[in-house]
This record gives sequence, C-alpha cells and structure tokens, in this order.
Amino acid sequence: MNARSEPQLPAEQTLNRATLAVFREVDPSLDLIRTLIDQFLADAASQVHALRESARTGDEAFRATAHSLKGSAATMGAEKLAASCALLEYEPDAAARAALTAEIANEFTNVQRALAAERECVDEG
Repeated sequence: MNARSEPQLPAEQTLNRATLAVFREVDPSLDLIRTLIDQFLADAASQVHALRESARTGDEAFRATAHSLKGSAATMGAEKLAASCALLEYEPDAAARAALTAEIANEFTNVQRALAAERECVDEG
C-alpha cells in the first residue's frame, strides 16, 4: 500500500498523548500548549512544503529540513512523523526519498487533524 492510499490513523495513534499531557502539567493555564500547537502547525507546514520541493528538484537541503522537522515532531508527540523524518534525513536513494516525502506529507495531514482536535479541546477548556 503506498503512502497516498494509507488509511487515516486515529488521533491516539498519530500523537503520543503523554507528551501533550506534560505541556498541560507544566502550564495549567494551557497557554503553552496553545502556543506550541499553533507554532508547530505553522512551521511544520512550511517544512513539509520545503521537503516536497526538495524531492522535486533534488536539492540536498532536505536533510536539514528533515532533521528540524524530526525534532519538532518528536517534541509534539508526533512519533510516526518524527520517525519518517529520521529515515529521510539519511536516505541516499532519490526514489526512496520521494516515497518518504509522500509518507511524511500524509502523516503530517494526520498530525494536523489530531492537533487541531487537541487545540479545540484546549480552547473548550
């Protein structure tokens, strides 16, 4: 099954809820988690776009972008996204990089949905 035909994962498989719970414990006002979600979604969207461009053009800058996205995804509990970025960071084969980039884009869509739902829950308080 290719990355485009994979079923959408439930939020509990997309995000490690324990990671997000730490943010709630650190800042019970929930301002921290709101800020982190908003910033991650904005930054990661740009990074995924840059990865797609790099895959299209063959630009080697993808390694630094994959590394950065890996770290921020892990911080937010998006472990599958982080793991895919870790693989991409060191992948030497262009065809495999293209497939991993598609997988990352698909998983980022799952993460966006899960974090949007999390943000909604935070806002409802």
